[in-house]
Amino acid sequence: MTTWPHAEPVLKSSAAYSILLAVLMTNILCSFEAAAHKEFSPVFRRIEFHRITLADALQEIQKLSQQDDLAGKGLNIVLLPEGLNPIQTNARFSLVAEDVEYFDLFDAICHRLGLGCRMDPHALVFASANQIAQPHARSEASVKLARQIQLHLTLDGSDSITGADLKSGARQ
Repeated sequence: MTTWPHAEPVLKSSAAYSILLAVLMTNILCSFEAAAHKEFSPVFRRIEFHRITLADALQEIQKLSQQDDLAGKGLNIVLLPEGLNPIQTNARFSLVAEDVEYFDLFDAICHRLGLGCRMDPHALVFASANQIAQPHARSEASVKLARQIQLHLTLDGSDSITGADLKSGARQ
């Protein structure tokens, strides 16, 4: 063992080693605990929907939020279909965007499709704007995002992709 000429041993007893080990282990465990309780990331890196219905879009957002949540729970999203008109339930839309915040995305979808959204203690609830008020505080990002959402509808209420009559649900 090599010794330095003027160095004194800092830790002379096994008790000092034990204390140092306990301090190091506490620091390591605290850092793991802090990582486990990291806040949910409110930003998608990229969102890309092509010709997707509202129910499918909300399901995909829920899956993406589970990937962002270290606990794997993600957002609990509930869609109340009663009160939605056939166009809201059957319309397909497309959206491609970068660095999108979840709540800007929800706000944009609500305003584009005429939906209401509220934050309950354990879920985000989407329903007809007649049942739940539309979000009021619109950020510049959500307004821009709403403009990017492409609804695939024709003036007669049919889906421009599938040809389905969205008012009755019948296929043309």
